[in-house]
Amino acid sequence: MLCFETKLSREPYLSALEAVPDGAELSSLLFFDIETTGLSPSSAQIYLIGALCFPKKGPAVLRQWFAASLSEEQELLRSFFAFAAPFRTLVHFNGQRFDLPFLSACSAQYHLTYPLDRKDNLDLYASVAPFRPLFATQKLTQRALEQRLQFTRKDPFDGGELIAQYLSWLTTRDEDLLQNMLGHNAADVSMLPQLLPLLHIPSFFRGRFDNTRIFEDKEDFCITAESAVSLPFSLSRETETMELAAAETHIRLRLPRFSGTLYHYLKDYRNYYILKEDGSLLHKTLAAFVDADAREKATKESARLPLTGDFAAVPKRMNPEARCFQTGPNATPLYLPLSVLQENNALCDAYLSSALTALKLRG
Repeated sequence: MLCFETKLSREPYLSALEAVPDGAELSSLLFFDIETTGLSPSSAQIYLIGALCFPKKGPAVLRQWFAASLSEEQELLRSFFAFAAPFRTLVHFNGQRFDLPFLSACSAQYHLTYPLDRKDNLDLYASVAPFRPLFATQKLTQRALEQRLQFTRKDPFDGGELIAQYLSWLTTRDEDLLQNMLGHNAADVSMLPQLLPLLHIPSFFRGRFDNTRIFEDKEDFCITAESAVSLPFSLSRETETMELAAAETHIRLRLPRFSGTLYHYLKDYRNYYILKEDGSLLHKTLAAFVDADAREKATKESARLPLTGDFAAVPKRMNPEARCFQTGPNATPLYLPLSVLQENNALCDAYLSSALTALKLRG
């Protein structure tokens, strides 16, 4: 087995490392990535592991373990597990679905104790995957997200291309092939800390918004708000009925508004009468003072209060305490008057939160 160690300056990472989650100490994080000869541990094996750490003092340390023969996988695993032992949190890209299950399966094949399941995990891919609709057609690969963060790597290979190079190296020991494999793995691992700002995306959409306000804009209405969290890059989504744009600390949601007359239907309609002369509602406590011929019992359809103005459709699963309006007694969606939303800050905040939940941007 070959082992390589490289010292890296902290300077390029300083900005990205500000995104380390609260409560996590940088020196307790181990960034890692594996290279394998295939996708299934039953028919493939690990030939290279790279890990990057930031000691409390001095430069960052990149360690790489390379299997110089197909028989060295077990030794590679033992050495990596020993190195990883002091670290509390493993940081990776899609490691929950690939790297960690692969390592666990390989350990089981050699009857090795698998120590990584006792560690915390921070999967940078999993942090952004729930927000895939905001990336349009862009793939959520590590390299694509690096480019979105305006990082460019020189490594021209992908993991699949290097499998053939590894198998060729086993017979040729070609130094160029070795450098290709080490360089690709080093690029993957050394870029992981630069992806930490991706963690701001869930913090932004699932966190608190302030200065929420609603205003009319042509045939639509807009909600704007501010977050204490700044996005690493702008995100947007557009459908037939909605347009979302978020950049830095600001979010803007454009939705259609309904203009016209809607009705609030009274659930206790049995307690009301309708005056035949003008169709107005009258509670039964007052109806006793009105001639019986001049009134009739209200029905589910007639016990309603009209309102003319501009309205916003209530998002799914929002149950506002404010009075809601409908086009009919059983019609959906419910509507809230825009004027009420504009005057009630708490209701406006709840509306934005519910709208983001309806868009599956909140849990």
